[in-house]
Amino acid sequence: MASYAADGEPVGKKTKTSGGGVLDPALFGDARCAALRRTYEAATPFPHVVVENLGLEAPMERARLEAIGELKADYKETDLFKVYQVPQDLGTIERTAPELAAKAPALLKLRDALYSAETKRLVERVTGCGPIGDAVDCSANVYARGGHLLCHDDVIGDRLVSYVLYLTEPEGWSADDGGSFEFYALGADGEPEAAPCARVAPAWNSLMLFRVEPSASFHSVQEVYGDKPRLTISGWYHARDGRDGAASRASLAELTRPAAPRTFARFAGDAEDDDDE
Repeated sequence: MASYAADGEPVGKKTKTSGGGVLDPALFGDARCAALRRTYEAATPFPHVVVENLGLEAPMERARLEAIGELKADYKETDLFKVYQVPQDLGTIERTAPELAAKAPALLKLRDALYSAETKRLVERVTGCGPIGDAVDCSANVYARGGHLLCHDDVIGDRLVSYVLYLTEPEGWSADDGGSFEFYALGADGEPEAAPCARVAPAWNSLMLFRVEPSASFHSVQEVYGDKPRLTISGWYHARDGRDGAASRASLAELTRPAAPRTFARFAGDAEDDDDE
């Protein structure tokens, strides 16, 4: 069994700093990790951190273009959300849709970097979540105009940490575009307040991380107001000895309103306009 130093790093084990040729190698240094941990622990209303400039610009842009140009998405709507989602789990897409996987090598390289041993170790150190397992549980989503996700806490199965990687347009995202990640404080009754207490805009090449905590990690996605697609790769890191991630998929993958698949490049207008079309 490995022994660990005071900062949680395995004794005698050299930490990789490559980032898989996708993520910024500086992300894995001790100083950056410590700074992220301090920010995470100080954040309210529950611990979270936004990792800015997560990836190297060129491979991240290639991944974004592949997602926009190659992947097909289904429109899904319930009383909780309105979103377009790629039906294939990116963790199993080579097996379930090999023809799509062959068209998205940069996107899958990004997925592999997010679930590499060094990245999972970084997430463990920053969030203190405990050992992360091998399950790969992620999907590509886009919120077009009118898209949203109501308040919830992400607690399903053995999820440890939620993440959202923003692949929005590099030119920028303003408050007028909507689509911010919203945080909810708890009221005196232990339930989330009616209105969010803080928001974080979906900035290009940034990663949101937070622990999945029952009756604590309440959050939502603000309605998208403009015509820019809010493109994300999102998912969860699961407990090491828990169930396979595919068995714990969120309701986004379980409740589908039938609609013709579309490429992300064609999003404009709200979902009702798309259905009429």
